[in-house]
This record gives sequence, structure tokens and C-alpha cells, in this order.
Amino acid sequence: MELKLLCVGDVVGTPGRQVLREGLEALIPAHGIDCVIVNAENAASGSGLTASLYKKIIASGANLLTLGDHVYRRRDIIPVLETETNICRPANLPLSAPGKSFAIYETPPGVRVAVLTVLGRLFMKTVADCPFAAVERMLSKIPSDVKIV
Repeated sequence: MELKLLCVGDVVGTPGRQVLREGLEALIPAHGIDCVIVNAENAASGSGLTASLYKKIIASGANLLTLGDHVYRRRDIIPVLETETNICRPANLPLSAPGKSFAIYETPPGVRVAVLTVLGRLFMKTVADCPFAAVERMLSKIPSDVKIV
């Protein structure tokens, strides 16, 4: 089965969210996209993501969201990270960190897609495990019927 994915890089601030909203509205139906993955790391004024912006990005057509080193910059995102299954924090943060290490979405054709993200460690102030080891750990935790992106 062919699966059409759209991966959108760093959405930054109001201009990025506007382009995302307008772009997805046209792109999804025009290309029959099954799953939209968005890096929302800097969606809130260029640093982090808020709970209300999470809802707006999902409403614009995004299915899966990833975050990066600014994951906890906006504290009101923590309950979203802990309850929603379509958003994930970097998988190589400490296991005790709030949020999920990967996110899963079931596409309209019924294919389940998983996404994960990791932080590099060069020039980073964030304490992160080896990204390669984290990916290896996560691969064993994602159900075998899920396609990994």
C-alpha cells in the first residue's frame, strides 16, 4: 500500500503557523496526503509550543508533532505531552522527562505511523542520551504493525 507522508520542518512563530495552515489546506487534498508530520519546536514566538497552539496546529491538518530542545520552554504544554498520543518530545531526554518518546497516528487507510525525534549533543546545554542508543531503544518499544518514520 502506498502511503503519502508530508514532513514539515521547523514552524516558527505566527508567520510559520499561517503558512502551515494555508499550505496544508491546499496540499493535503491536492496530493492525497495520508499523514502530516510537523516539527512544532518553535511555533510559539520562535521558542517552544503552547497548549493552545498545539490545538491550532492539529486543527490546521497536522497529524503528528515533534518537539526539540525547547520542548519545556512553555510549561503549559506538559499536560498535552503527557496525555496526547500524537506529539512527542526528543526520545533521548531522560526517561523520567514528561511526555512520550514517540507518537503514533492511524491514517485514514488504517496504517499506523510512528515518529520520533532525537537531539544532537554537540553545543547543546540540554542533557541528552546518545541519539543512536535512544533510537535503538525506541525501535523495540514501537509495536511491530506500526510504520516508523
